Amino acid sequence: MKSILKLLRLAVGARRYYHWRTVWRAVRHDADTFTAKGGELSLSSLGHCHGTDKADADHTFAGLTYLDVYERYLRELPSRGKDIAILEIGVREGASLRMWSDWFPDADICGFDIDPSCKRFEESRIRIAIGSQDDPQLLRTAFPETSRFDLIVDDGSHINSMTLAAFDVLFAERLKPGGLYIIEDLGCSYDRLQTDSDVRHQWPGMHYNREGADLDNDREDMDRFFLDRINDIDHLRGDILFLHFWSRICILKKRSDQGATTADQIPNPEPSR
Repeated sequence: MKSILKLLRLAVGARRYYHWRTVWRAVRHDADTFTAKGGELSLSSLGHCHGTDKADADHTFAGLTYLDVYERYLRELPSRGKDIAILEIGVREGASLRMWSDWFPDADICGFDIDPSCKRFEESRIRIAIGSQDDPQLLRTAFPETSRFDLIVDDGSHINSMTLAAFDVLFAERLKPGGLYIIEDLGCSYDRLQTDSDVRHQWPGMHYNREGADLDNDREDMDRFFLDRINDIDHLRGDILFLHFWSRICILKKRSDQGATTADQIPNPEPSR
């Protein structure tokens, strides 16, 4: 059997072979969903097959994984593939980037991580920049600097000051009008991550942060950030159309240049299963 699979891989090419292997594993994992959707995989199924933690039990609340939630929003993007660009902060083993690459088969996928070893996960449509997410110059110039993204996901340091520094640059300067910005794992925003958990040595790549960087969190800075954005919306100002909170996630949508359009419609809050 292994020899047959090897010959098949050589015949169709590694990229196509691994893509269809992932599809097959996803169908086996979630056959009911695959059938119900007329032969289309769920994002959560792809996440399981690629091994991203966005679909595991630790990232599930009330029966919904992060990816169940995201799928409803992502279907509102103007195109499922063409002219789509995605940036995710936090590469780790590259599982999420490969998932995005399969879900958006024609999109440009970009990753950002402080760990230089993450560069090895680059592929033909996956590019990775190395650096700290609180480096504004690097955030402005990577990929190249003229690139604008339809979706930005912050699954990076989970250090509040770094999360906010990245948002200040990326939302204003690199997110397309009508684009989505997702901040993940907000449970960490309450915690003294260095004092209580030694994240500099326990979390992958965190030892690359500069010596003396404060890796403890205080939820007050995130609360001020969210309240300031809500204040802007309530006073008819700013570039944020909405903030949606789910368990440990905030999804922000940037206003379109022409005001509200079909791309600004609010998705059904109950993802289909």
